[in-house]
Amino acid sequence: MKTDYSANNSKHIGIVQRVFQGLVEASMDFQDNKEFQILFSMLEVHKDSVRDLLAGFEETGKNKEARQSLENLEVYESANGQLMIKNLSSHQVDSEDFLIHLLAFGLRVRTNNHRALGYGQPQAASHVVMNMNFVLRDKENYNFPS
Repeated sequence: MKTDYSANNSKHIGIVQRVFQGLVEASMDFQDNKEFQILFSMLEVHKDSVRDLLAGFEETGKNKEARQSLENLEVYESANGQLMIKNLSSHQVDSEDFLIHLLAFGLRVRTNNHRALGYGQPQAASHVVMNMNFVLRDKENYNFPS
């Protein structure tokens, strides 16, 4: 999957930005009586480890150095058979620029993690998984799930 997040040329943006744009465009059909929220998470799977690439984003801020997130997250199956990841952070995305900051932050953390663990640059055996949740609610119901 292409993870390019360059904002300079809209013809060469990555799939993550295209999905975000598509969700925002689709939500315009409902804007009279609905509100929407987009939540984004990003993790890395490497061997038997699952790491949150956006952990600590609030603490460091989008323009500061990405801190390492070496904590291995627990993966479990919910009662309805869905795979879940305990303590995975999720971030509300209100603009394409903010999404780009999240992507850049997560990719910097990934590189920092690999250096801290002595792997050098991210390896092919390492996979990044991004999740974008789109929540649509009636305007009268302001309680979005947390």
